[in-house]
Amino acid sequence: MRASLRSALAASFAAGLLAAPRVAQACSVCTGGQSEEVNRAFLVGSLFLSVLPLAAIGALAWWLRRRARAHGAGTPALSASSH
Repeated sequence: MRASLRSALAASFAAGLLAAPRVAQACSVCTGGQSEEVNRAFLVGSLFLSVLPLAAIGALAWWLRRRARAHGAGTPALSASSH
């Protein structure tokens, strides 16, 4: 019984390895870079996703600095809601 289970697992593993190249070819990104328009879209998207976290951190630092200066000057802290 154990030998048949082992051979079934081995056959399944071998079938998975043989099917792997077909799965890789089905990936939309693997063949996506064939045209210039797609390459440009990937580049612009990558640049946007690279700059976005830096802009968010910069905006947070600017906001904190502004609040610290307002607090140091004795003026009420700037807030979105006025009470």
